[in-house]
Amino acid sequence: MASHSIDYRTFTGWIEAPSKVSPALEGELTCEVAVVGGGLGGMSTALRLAERGVDVVLFEAEFCGHGSSSRNAGQLAGGPGGDIQLLNLLYPKRLPAVVRFAENSAHFIEALAAAPSSIAARVLASSSSRSR
Repeated sequence: MASHSIDYRTFTGWIEAPSKVSPALEGELTCEVAVVGGGLGGMSTALRLAERGVDVVLFEAEFCGHGSSSRNAGQLAGGPGGDIQLLNLLYPKRLPAVVRFAENSAHFIEALAAAPSSIAARVLASSSSRSR
């Protein structure tokens, strides 16, 4: 879609929908842990469980990253939300740790997405299923 000289993405402002999506799961599947939802939380949970040798399957109705994770990055931010000056006034001793936590969480997710382990890559490649 375009308006004047601006091009708009049809799915989200961050990414386009993938052209290749796994077909819906047919039949039965057994596993130790079933993770429902392929957003940041679901993908992180499935990846970490798989790295620890758990037989995990990730189910997503559309595709991994669809929904709020693709629209607002799951509210992941490199800094704390709210009024920093007010937080500093109310919690001057705790604010530096809160800022470090927020910065580290963003770096953690970036590293997780950039270099998944071979086990994690296998889980995402073979277990994501489109169910309707």
